[in-house]
Amino acid sequence: MALRKSITEQEFTSLINIPQSGEELIRIYSLSDDDIIFIKASCRGKTNHIRVSVLLSYMKFPGIIIPTVFIPDERILDLLCNQLEIDKSHWKDYDNLAETRQDHINILRKNYGYENFSSTYYTDSLFYLTKFTLQTDKGILIAQQLVKFLRDAK
Repeated sequence: MALRKSITEQEFTSLINIPQSGEELIRIYSLSDDDIIFIKASCRGKTNHIRVSVLLSYMKFPGIIIPTVFIPDERILDLLCNQLEIDKSHWKDYDNLAETRQDHINILRKNYGYENFSSTYYTDSLFYLTKFTLQTDKGILIAQQLVKFLRDAK
């Protein structure tokens, strides 16, 4: 017998969608002065500055590491390039080398304290969600709580 899904595909997509509101986009994806200083100090070249800022933005929200071949949301790319004062055409110059990408991810993890999901996070997540799951049977509400918990934990 097939198992019933806890959340629909549409609900899952809503958890990782980029906000539509311009104000929310700016609030979530704007780089701080410290972010900009870190990005410019941690790697050379405008292309790498853009790539690191895009990786950082997607790691912060929705909380994912983007795939190697990836085209970021145009609005996010515009916002980041505007803040870094770099023409967005430099994004196309990025060669998508797995080694370079992994170096950038490691730099961000080290500086911002981001970690992979591990058995410790799994256990902590289950403990955190236990009380909440006793109050609802709506999978999307439980998933939203989990995403919030994990974002707060990095």
